[in-house]
Amino acid sequence: MALALAETSGQAVAAAPVPRRPPPQEAWDWQIPASRGDTDSATAIASRYQRAMWRLLHPRAWQADLQALSHFDPEFVYDESHEYHEDWTTDPDYGKVNVRNFPYDLAGFVSPDQKRHNPLIEQMRETLCTPLGAEGEHRVQPTPDYHFPEALGRDLSLFTGGRKPKTQVKPDLVVLPEGRDDRSLKESRVIRTDPDHPVPEMVVEVVSPSSAVRDYGDKAVLYKRLGVKEYLIVDPGEPPEGDSQGYLAQLVLYRLQPDNNHVRVQGEGDDPDMEVRSAVVGSAVRLKQDYPDDEPVFQWFDPNMGIWRDALGDKLRESEERGRAQTVLTAVGHILSDEGAVDVIAKHWQEFGVPGNTDNLLTAILDNPAGWQEIFGIAAE
Repeated sequence: MALALAETSGQAVAAAPVPRRPPPQEAWDWQIPASRGDTDSATAIASRYQRAMWRLLHPRAWQADLQALSHFDPEFVYDESHEYHEDWTTDPDYGKVNVRNFPYDLAGFVSPDQKRHNPLIEQMRETLCTPLGAEGEHRVQPTPDYHFPEALGRDLSLFTGGRKPKTQVKPDLVVLPEGRDDRSLKESRVIRTDPDHPVPEMVVEVVSPSSAVRDYGDKAVLYKRLGVKEYLIVDPGEPPEGDSQGYLAQLVLYRLQPDNNHVRVQGEGDDPDMEVRSAVVGSAVRLKQDYPDDEPVFQWFDPNMGIWRDALGDKLRESEERGRAQTVLTAVGHILSDEGAVDVIAKHWQEFGVPGNTDNLLTAILDNPAGWQEIFGIAAE
């Protein structure tokens, strides 16, 4: 109900009389969403309630304001409880180019600070591409518009402040099925519930304090009903602040069963709250974080290499490998005095990778320069 907009900690904030057009107030202009430090929490919540009530009582005026936005979307169900401006919004399900998301925090303030949320999403996107193989870049998609029927929104009680059924969410990440990746979508980063659109195999939501109730509740039920195979909830934790000691990150994975119910997958490893095995990824995944004030790192376990991998670690290893390869090639060039041989070895390594025993190879070449092709495993032409 719209009255819920004025509730905090179990106490309702009384609404002021709603004028036809909101006039400024001396203490705080309730037309303006408050940021932390502008006013107190009770005033911020009360002003949000008044703005929502004004939109409910003056739908034509509010609609005119929305239509004046350059990014107005007639298909989107705008929510009276949220703010929509030219370059920002508080609605986490509204995603337009150059429109930033500034969610309301638990105290009722507009909060642009997403220091942990956004970098972790990008790091997860890069990391997930690798275990999914050559098509990973096309299967892992950030923040798509995921549309669903109005009847489903009504059935799940997903309503706006004005009791209109919602028809769209914006997951942080999705993994599309193999062979039905982003190249099969009619619209870029838009997924619909029709035969022409794939059902994501995995949906990922990164939790923030303001989104926790939706991520663990409404969205879990929604993704189950939409037939999503795995739903991964990533809580990056909270660093220590003031009297709070903070808490460590955790992973929660739900998997769709034959009876169409989602069941939570049991955690693994030394810390089952931070490690779980994903059928979609094809390996165990985890959040690496030793202390609450550390930035969590999303990783997957590579059984072939026997190590936990992430995007940054892969880049560092590639850089080290390139440096090691260049050092070895320079040494080989001095030993053989044959630039053609160096080019052949470099081309071979580009195709098959740099071997780990380069020191032994150099020793072998010093003993037998003429046998360099056999030593490096290159067929003689």
